[in-house]
Amino acid sequence: MLVPFGNERMAAALRHLDTLVTSTPPDIAIVIFLQVMTPSDLDIITSSAWIQKRFNITNIDGSSWLSPYYGTVTLINTRLIILSVFRVPFFSKFDRDGLFIDVKLVTSIPAVSPGDSSKVLRLCNVHLESLVADPPVRPHQLSAAAAHLHDPEVACALLVGDLNAI
Repeated sequence: MLVPFGNERMAAALRHLDTLVTSTPPDIAIVIFLQVMTPSDLDIITSSAWIQKRFNITNIDGSSWLSPYYGTVTLINTRLIILSVFRVPFFSKFDRDGLFIDVKLVTSIPAVSPGDSSKVLRLCNVHLESLVADPPVRPHQLSAAAAHLHDPEVACALLVGDLNAI
């Protein structure tokens, strides 16, 4: 997928993100969710010194993407403890999936019930189907994601991304 001035646009976007990240108080752990990233975008992301310094990257190449052209990537602050990263393929004409990241919840508050201390924050980065379909597929895509967001080991969850309002 060739985008006019794609590398220049990605470099400019990352410069802007860098200013936002550096202006955020240092005690706030940042997670950045990116969609429609190309292999050349990944090259720029993984070679950015400010990203290397502050973030773990879910993808260093596109090998786990369903599409050879684009996919989702998440940058997770290095202070967060990542327990797992996995993808759930969606029923999709355009090779869409959910990128899930489980982050360990750390608290100084005693667990209310046994097992609460082992629960996780589950993050999901999505790029849902972008065209009208008959029958609609986005409800099925969200349902597939919801099944993983409501897992018993999950204390809280967040689904973010390009949900393509039609």
